[in-house]
Amino acid sequence: MYPLLERPGLAALDPLAELEYAIDELAEVDHREVSGHERRTRLMCLQRLQNRVDAERLRLVEVVDRSGDALAFGAVNTKAWLHHECNVAKGAAGSDVRAARRLEEFPAWTKAYAAGSVTRGHVDVLAKAATSERVGQLAEHQALLLEQAKQFAPDTFARIVSRACEVIDADKGPNEARDQIERRRLHLSPTLDGMGKLDGIFDPESTLTLEAALEHFMALDPDTGDEKRPMAQRRADAAVSMARYALATSEPDTTKSRHGRPTAIMCTDLHRLAADKHDLIDAIRNEVREAGRLSSEALLRLTCDANISRVLTVGKSEILDVGRITRAIPPALWRALVARDGGCQHKDGCDAPLWACEAHHIVHWAHGGPTNLANLILICWRHHRNEHEGKGHDPPRE
Repeated sequence: MYPLLERPGLAALDPLAELEYAIDELAEVDHREVSGHERRTRLMCLQRLQNRVDAERLRLVEVVDRSGDALAFGAVNTKAWLHHECNVAKGAAGSDVRAARRLEEFPAWTKAYAAGSVTRGHVDVLAKAATSERVGQLAEHQALLLEQAKQFAPDTFARIVSRACEVIDADKGPNEARDQIERRRLHLSPTLDGMGKLDGIFDPESTLTLEAALEHFMALDPDTGDEKRPMAQRRADAAVSMARYALATSEPDTTKSRHGRPTAIMCTDLHRLAADKHDLIDAIRNEVREAGRLSSEALLRLTCDANISRVLTVGKSEILDVGRITRAIPPALWRALVARDGGCQHKDGCDAPLWACEAHHIVHWAHGGPTNLANLILICWRHHRNEHEGKGHDPPRE
């Protein structure tokens, strides 16, 4: 924390000490005691002040960078000094140095940023686009770019700048497009708790295609009583729906088969089976190492319509018998279920299409329920998950 040298009104203060004192005073304000209009006004004011503070910070970064202060301290460059001494992430530190250097070429932007008229997002878009080959022409039209930045949010402004770069690059445009395509990647990595982390980057055309597909599947998302889901969760559900749709429609007639059904291996000790023949669900052991262990309710849901392979053992290691695959709902029964239900039949109502539905045992077969038409119902995958893991309701959010 920057030290407070004096209190207001006693002597001339260091500007940073004054700023810190003002922030301390602001932290004591209870924003709940004012009207909604006043809160929104304060938020807009704070955003403008944040832009101004960051503009001053970048101006200081530029001076530190140009003067070699970081090298004198022993750092290899200003970016490394920001990372180690100011706890700035490496990527953000690089953006700081790049933006600080580029703003020197755009005096109108420097003035506007210092006044709080544009955000850091706008500045980063301009700084990234202002390569050594483009900086001259972009600086020549900085007033026009500044006008667009004041009018549009950073994401829209980025598209405007991208178009300007295409014009500047001229014949370099196709090369840049090829470079963007070559940079495409997608990673799906399992985490320690069995979840999956998706990370990737796509060329502009593919990005638009994915955006359109996600928006389409978000619009098809059935209402499960959780209309307050965050946008990120709705987008995640839409991505899973896209994958389920691809699996369900890989056959021309989705009424005849269901792709993507799980395969479970049920391992049980012969002695335990003889002692308790009905406690099947407790005997199911998940052996899919990539997914980690599943809860009993998740196993019940996944095995409503699954390929179940029986493995009998004597003790923990000696395999006595490997049975054939059973418990999958036969095609004829599936067709009868489709003909009767046609789509999700959840009690709260749902218009999910057939491809998004799964067969659900009203009384699970592990609890003695029969696999017949009277004990089966079509239900969409989200309602199916809620029936098991959520007991009919989405789990409460923190």
